[in-house]
Amino acid sequence: MATNLPYVKGVRTRFYNVLDKEIKNGLEIVKEDIDFLSPEECKEVKQRAGECRLTLDTYTEKLGAQSDKLAEALGETDTALTESIIDADNTLFEKSLSLCYKLKLLEDEIDRKDITIKYEEEVSFVVC
Repeated sequence: MATNLPYVKGVRTRFYNVLDKEIKNGLEIVKEDIDFLSPEECKEVKQRAGECRLTLDTYTEKLGAQSDKLAEALGETDTALTESIIDADNTLFEKSLSLCYKLKLLEDEIDRKDITIKYEEEVSFVVC
């Protein structure tokens, strides 16, 4: 299994980096103040949030599987490295899970705003 180690490490590092980058992207999305956005801009933010959640879910799963493979490939040869990788991955997993929750809340808030806008438009139409 040792001959496969560089490949497994490389794939794990790639997944880790993609997940880390997507977390940074997601943090920018949740900073959006939707109160000052048009309905079209809100839809765009909601779409970006959904895509980000999907990417986070996908790469969290991929990183977990690859980390398991790496731990198996390392075996008992380098327990300090294995523990270091597990700690780094767990920290990233926690950030990803927390961000997915925040993104979902943002999507729900946009949906509520959209429903409110539609209701207000209907009411103003009926009143006129």
